[in-house]
Amino acid sequence: MTLLVRTPRPFPTESSFGFVLRVSEANGYETPRHVLSLAGVGPGQDKSAGFPVEKFAQLLGHNVRDLLGIAYRIERDGIRSFKILDHALGAGRRVAETLRLRRPAFCTRCVAEDGYIDAFWDLSAAIACPKHHCQVLRSCPNCSKAISRFRPGLLTCNCGASLSQTISERVDK
Repeated sequence: MTLLVRTPRPFPTESSFGFVLRVSEANGYETPRHVLSLAGVGPGQDKSAGFPVEKFAQLLGHNVRDLLGIAYRIERDGIRSFKILDHALGAGRRVAETLRLRRPAFCTRCVAEDGYIDAFWDLSAAIACPKHHCQVLRSCPNCSKAISRFRPGLLTCNCGASLSQTISERVDK
């Protein structure tokens, strides 16, 4: 049963947590915690590579296959492993550490242009934007706090500041 008014589909390369944030913002919630609660996603699950996309798909009224492409966890024959955009990362806790799931960072220009957060930004190794040649945004220039997954919108900080006009420091090629 769909409980939300707006139920967009994920973009093929969208971050799964970015998708949750985009759905939350589209439905007017102040934080993704509300939609995660409606989906039955508990604390801990909301920040882990094992995020249950099945529950979120059900909330949206989507077939779970619609979200499996952006999921980080896969289970085959009872074996759990991790992936990003269908590229295998392997199994075990250490693999999940290759993903930046608790402290988001991204290129604000990419998000403003694309309208979503690409899964590339969930890789811990993604420290600069290959397109705009700038450092990733890790904290709000207004309040100086770390960017949170549980903020009002893709380009809105919890303090209310717009992140869309943030210009990150340029990096050399």
